[in-house]
Amino acid sequence: MRTIVYQSYRTTKVPRFIERCTTSAREWAARSQFEYRFFDDSFFELCPAWYREKAQGNILLMSDLARLVAARELLNEGFDRAIWIDADLVVFDPSLEVKIDAPFAFCRELWVELQDKTLNCWPRVNNAMCMFSRGNRFLDFYIDACESIVRAQKELNPLAVGTAFLTGLARVMPIPLIESVATLGPAVLQPLARGDDRVLHEYRRVYGGPIRAANLCGSVCDKPCQGTVLRETDYERAIDRLLAGAASDLTDHGSKKAE
Repeated sequence: MRTIVYQSYRTTKVPRFIERCTTSAREWAARSQFEYRFFDDSFFELCPAWYREKAQGNILLMSDLARLVAARELLNEGFDRAIWIDADLVVFDPSLEVKIDAPFAFCRELWVELQDKTLNCWPRVNNAMCMFSRGNRFLDFYIDACESIVRAQKELNPLAVGTAFLTGLARVMPIPLIESVATLGPAVLQPLARGDDRVLHEYRRVYGGPIRAANLCGSVCDKPCQGTVLRETDYERAIDRLLAGAASDLTDHGSKKAE
């Protein structure tokens, strides 16, 4: 099966933690014998001009649609599968696999907030990593849905055609899910960056399965979120700790200990 992994990010003033994440994805693609393609900011030109204007420069809204249009073009080129990976997603376990017996798939998300030392969790679906196979009918539907939602929006919600749409859709129809990809927001990343693994390991326990990659939610870098502000250095330290072994209990090898 001819598979391509594709990503996008700007090519100037790229944060070091983003470079490390995209490098991990590129190396994972090579190990998996997948082809790889990188798009710069011209990626957003895959969105119709009216959509870009309506999105008012919101990168999340534009990227959510552009990754779908790019997938359709790549499949039309002759690839059997196209796998999108967000630029702020780090692959720390090379044994990560995307073996989905379905024409499309999205990420199972566990969003957490820490309140009074208690981990509150919300199951959701996101598109930080998503897969589309040639001939699937969902892709055209999703593209049309993105355009329809943004066209009708009066107040723009950055998650409207991504996590919000997919999570809502999952309530009324089955959505194939990619496992082993965590969503690590500030409630998990901040203590991890400071050398405290306890929240990470509790996340793994609630997640209930091995974790081999993590969406680091880089869109909140330097922005208030969950009562804190993560800086680039925090992301760097978190990646350091994941790659240096803090994630050892997240994979199969540490499952018994984590559980």
